[in-house]
Amino acid sequence: MLRQRILQSLIGRLKN
Repeated sequence: MLRQRILQSLIGRLKN
């Protein structure tokens, strides 16, 4: 789903 992709993108940004 798109929601999951957006969530992972945000998590990756925070982890970075």
